[in-house]
Amino acid sequence: MPAQAVNTTVGIGATVANIFAGSRIRLIPNIPGAQFQVTYLSTGAAAGMTEEVFVGAANPVESSPVSQINRFPQSPEDVVSTFGANPGEEITVRVVNPTAGALVHTGKLVVTRTR
Repeated sequence: MPAQAVNTTVGIGATVANIFAGSRIRLIPNIPGAQFQVTYLSTGAAAGMTEEVFVGAANPVESSPVSQINRFPQSPEDVVSTFGANPGEEITVRVVNPTAGALVHTGKLVVTRTR
């Protein structure tokens, strides 16, 4: 069960297109006939940030406020969504900070093969 967490500083009024860009975990293994379940957890340093999650063309988390717990994401408290993913799909997590100060966002993906 691969898992990865990333801390990202999101600048004033900035958008990070994919906090997992460059990470291997963003790509679901291309294993024909396999099925996967993805759990996404997140926390933020303060109120104001929003996030969206895409898996392939699906959008399991539309623009949603980020929890302001400001800690390493823990399960089950910080689970944002659990969703299915097909082999070869890419997971994208976009984070937006509309506030007047830079904020830290911590996101975590857990990918589990279910078949």
